[in-house]
Amino acid sequence: MQRGSSAIAVDNNAIAENWYVFGKTVPKQEAVFFSQIILLYIVAITCILNLSLTTENSTLWTALLSSSLGYILPSPSIKKTKYHKQPQYLESSSSASPSHSMSHATP
Repeated sequence: MQRGSSAIAVDNNAIAENWYVFGKTVPKQEAVFFSQIILLYIVAITCILNLSLTTENSTLWTALLSSSLGYILPSPSIKKTKYHKQPQYLESSSSASPSHSMSHATP
């Protein structure tokens, strides 16, 4: 056995992707996400309480509240589909019989 090596193979990528929280292994992304959300809710609740109970520094608490709500709430977006479907009224007129063409034979 070489010096500095161990009998147990350790995957450094797996260690970096998982964290130990309260004795359990959780993915790093989940731990960071839930930590951020919990912290933001604490800030929002603190702001609401300070705005409700005191009149001092209302500008500060309003700015903190609006910033944290802007981070918590998702930004609105329109779902984009790969293929856009025509509206019903366009489909019915375009699916009319092909006999109505511009080139009519005159006798």
